Amino acid sequence: MAKAGKAANKGQGTKKVFKMGKKVLKDRKADFLKKKLKQQTKRKELNQKVDVQGGSDTIKVAWKGRQKEVDKKELQGDKKGRELLKKIAQKRVLNADEKHRLKMLGETGDLMHLWEVLREKSKSKEEKQKAISQIMEFTKDTFLDDVRRPDMSRIFQAVLKWGGPTTAEEVIARTKGHIADLCLSKHSNQFVKSLIEYSAQSQKPQLLSELKKAGHKIITHKNALVVLEHFYNKLNAENQNQLILSFFDGIDMVNYEGYPKLNEILKNIKPSSLEYKMIIERLFRIVSPSVTKGSFDNIVMHRLLETLLLYGTEFEIQDFLEDIHEGVVNICRTKPGALAATMILEHASKRIRRNIVKSFQNSVADMCCAKSTSLFIAKVFDIVDDTESIIKVIGKEIMEAATDLLSDPQGTLPLLHLLTPDPERKKKYFTFNHFDSLWKVGDDPFHIEALNKSYVKEKKKICSGNPKDKHAAILSAIVPTLVTVFMADLEGMVQNPYSRRVITELLHYVKTTRSIKLNKTATTALSEALEARNAAAAAKVKRSNNDESNPSTKRSKPETEKPAVAKKPAKKVVKKKKKQ
Repeated sequence: MAKAGKAANKGQGTKKVFKMGKKVLKDRKADFLKKKLKQQTKRKELNQKVDVQGGSDTIKVAWKGRQKEVDKKELQGDKKGRELLKKIAQKRVLNADEKHRLKMLGETGDLMHLWEVLREKSKSKEEKQKAISQIMEFTKDTFLDDVRRPDMSRIFQAVLKWGGPTTAEEVIARTKGHIADLCLSKHSNQFVKSLIEYSAQSQKPQLLSELKKAGHKIITHKNALVVLEHFYNKLNAENQNQLILSFFDGIDMVNYEGYPKLNEILKNIKPSSLEYKMIIERLFRIVSPSVTKGSFDNIVMHRLLETLLLYGTEFEIQDFLEDIHEGVVNICRTKPGALAATMILEHASKRIRRNIVKSFQNSVADMCCAKSTSLFIAKVFDIVDDTESIIKVIGKEIMEAATDLLSDPQGTLPLLHLLTPDPERKKKYFTFNHFDSLWKVGDDPFHIEALNKSYVKEKKKICSGNPKDKHAAILSAIVPTLVTVFMADLEGMVQNPYSRRVITELLHYVKTTRSIKLNKTATTALSEALEARNAAAAAKVKRSNNDESNPSTKRSKPETEKPAVAKKPAKKVVKKKKKQ
């Protein structure tokens, strides 16, 4: 009986769940229909709405929220135009071609036709200049409103492209005091980018001064960051530093030591001082919103992020580390971004580091071949303790793309870092700055200095495993594939200067450390091929030196006999007889 009761209760429960599910489905359907109805009404509003005034010679056209008056005579010239007028009078639905024809009527249509003149390659410079002057005349009164529209923004971009510095000067005069506002719009920010691109070098300081005045307002805006990045790449180092300082409105840093470099200013101020705390607090307020929005894939933001990670407190860094770690694969593609990504790794926990390494999937080969990211990959080998995840993600893709990486000057750098623990050998392949940042024998790889909440420097442990052991574990997985690639084209690999470096360092590493064992046949083949190539190169150098020291051995060019020039026959002098 008890079992039967339970079964009955179970059946009632399933019926209730079924009824509830039905109700949810009905509610969802009702919500969907409401949403659909709203979309239809909105589409009707945005679609062509034409009102014909009684007894008037014009018709009013509302096109996507903008109204314009069109003369009826423009439609009465042909049959299709008269049919369109009838449709408008009867308030019938217009097809796409008819809507486009209405759009191309009036002043908007004239501007579109002029835009086509600018884009045609067959048109002469005179015709294009005439079209530009007409466009500038049409938009004289409504320029600032027009440039915010998507179609007009593209027209003005073409005007700047073909107009030259004189047109850019006129545009700068029209937009004076409004450049910062135009940067915030979705369409006019592209117009500002074109203005920066096509303006003369003498006109750029005026644009820079306007952006500097409103730098603190536009730095946190997603659309403005696109313009700032474009302009930042066009500036020299001094102007770049001044643009960065313009984001700190109200903090006068002119008299600080290290001006105009923000990093040098912070380096020369005591961390416990009020000025240092003000700058770091403002820096955090700039970087934090961009991190939460996901709009930090920008060189300007990378530079600010690098400064914050370098001089900020541990409390501020840990606050946004959870949000930013997924974007490390994009951040490290610029020089300041690579430095920022390295510091993110240093401050991150083991879990976050594992996630960062996983985010490199399908992009390791490209990262190894780029200038900034190849050194970042080398730093990953030093910092991350989880060698298994490194071998699964980074090691796997290095083995798959080994042939291409070994012939690339940047692609070989991560491998050379693994193979050269000795600082004297590492100096051959890395510049001073890179050499100083990478691990070598004698460095302390386990700690970094960081500021605590009280702005006092203290040592922080960043890893537990010794880089020497981590490098050996990664190499033991990668080296067999590298040897296979070397043996497949031994002569070509020995002749290539980049792959030859790796072969040299691999043989030296095996000989000195003995942490990796190579097959005897492979070792002898590699060393013999390397010795033969070095002997041939030495013989060539010796031969060239002998040729230079002994002038008799130099090959003399065969003297070519000059062709005999035929002499012109002398003119006969005929003496005239004197008259008697």
